[in-house]
Amino acid sequence: ERLCSQVRAGVPFKIFAPRGWVDDHVETADLQRAQLLFPTPGGADDRFMLQHADTHGSFVVSNDRFLDHARERGYDQRWLDFHRVCRR
Repeated sequence: ERLCSQVRAGVPFKIFAPRGWVDDHVETADLQRAQLLFPTPGGADDRFMLQHADTHGSFVVSNDRFLDHARERGYDQRWLDFHRVCRR
């Protein structure tokens, strides 16, 4: 399975994934060396993605609606909906 099948020219991106998942997938080494994949501690990948989007004005590609982050961590659901690009 390919992790990144297509990247649009001129659109920078970063991938955040839990450290355990990254460690279990040796095929991610090239993405890490290219500084495209960033392992996160525990299950904190959502938090890292959202903080990055907030800090840099970027978007998150995910089917996750992040309802738990709105409910438990104080994120505005409207902000989350605006910054989330749903991958179909």
